[in-house]
Amino acid sequence: MYYVGDHGGAEAMLANLHGSAQAERRAQADPGQLSCGTRRKASRTRAAGDVVNGGYMDHHVAYSLGAAMSRWQTL
Repeated sequence: MYYVGDHGGAEAMLANLHGSAQAERRAQADPGQLSCGTRRKASRTRAAGDVVNGGYMDHHVAYSLGAAMSRWQTL
C-alpha cells in the first residue's frame, strides 16, 4: 500500500494490527518509517517515541527505528 502511494492506508492498516506484544511492537515500528515519507515530523517523532518507550525491543524493531531515523536526515 505504501509503495503504490497509499500512505494513509498503510499507516491505518499497521495501526490496527494487534497480537502479541512482540508482533504489535514490530508493527508499531513501521509507521515511523511510513510517516517519514509523508514529512510529518510530529507524527514520526511521536511514533518513534512510543516504540522506544513501549517496553519491547528486538532487532526488527531496532532496525525499523534506525531505517526511519536515517531517512529523516534526508527530509
